[in-house]
Amino acid sequence: MKKLIKKYYEKLKQHVIDVLKIKKSPHSIAMGFAVGTFLEIIPLPGITFLVGLLIVFIFKKINKISMLLAFLFWNILLTGPLYILAFQIGNMLFEPGNVVFFHYQFLDIAYNFARRVVVGAAIIGFFVAVISYFGMFYIIKWYQKKYPPVEDEFSIVD
Repeated sequence: MKKLIKKYYEKLKQHVIDVLKIKKSPHSIAMGFAVGTFLEIIPLPGITFLVGLLIVFIFKKINKISMLLAFLFWNILLTGPLYILAFQIGNMLFEPGNVVFFHYQFLDIAYNFARRVVVGAAIIGFFVAVISYFGMFYIIKWYQKKYPPVEDEFSIVD
């Protein structure tokens, strides 16, 4: 298990270094990471990735590589505990009891649970995305000042 964690850490570290070397503005890179963070925290598997693809095609200035890094960073190991908090936040917003009734009780339970988790996760995702934007922005600004990007044929471009 320790070996797996170390391998994951090294891979993530290399991806972060690759993102820091991108020759784009700190705003573009940080925005890509913030959008990826928001989308990854919302618990809609598969759909969030498709929405992310749609966003990068519509908004050309959002950095695709940093958004994918956010997807990698906020995987299920980190988002699992956030879903418990998301449910608690959603539970505070919705009154207890069934609001929508389906013919099958399972659908009642799934609907009422899912809406609480999704709304709570959207609220958490918004705040975490804002924090991650500013964090990444200043890290990238510092890194690009310390190590100015150089043009070469092997550089990562967006």
